[in-house]
Amino acid sequence: MIFSEKELASVTKVAMAMAKADGHLDKEESSVICSELMDFGIDTNEFVTIVTKSRLMDASDAFKTISTMSMDKKQYVSGFLVAIMISDGNIEPNELKMWVLISSLAQLPETTADKALLYYSSHKS
Repeated sequence: MIFSEKELASVTKVAMAMAKADGHLDKEESSVICSELMDFGIDTNEFVTIVTKSRLMDASDAFKTISTMSMDKKQYVSGFLVAIMISDGNIEPNELKMWVLISSLAQLPETTADKALLYYSSHKS
């Protein structure tokens, strides 16, 4: 799957929101986000650019960008968010609420966390 720089920045924006849903950014959550970007072949300079763009990006712009992506990409993003949510081994109620909220605002497909994670795992780079 190939994502544009803007799509990666948008996904990074919502991924960081997902990771912070329980009130803090865990090492495991940060690692999942960084690993995901690296799996797409992002070098150090591109990584800095994408993270900077994601921080400067308005959340509504991120949601709009994700909502216009293909269904395959949206399913992948949904599963990626679940992978972040479960990475620390503890799913907090606020994390689940954040996943549902992001899914709605970004027009991700309705699914269960299990199905989203399965899709993500089977389509991972």
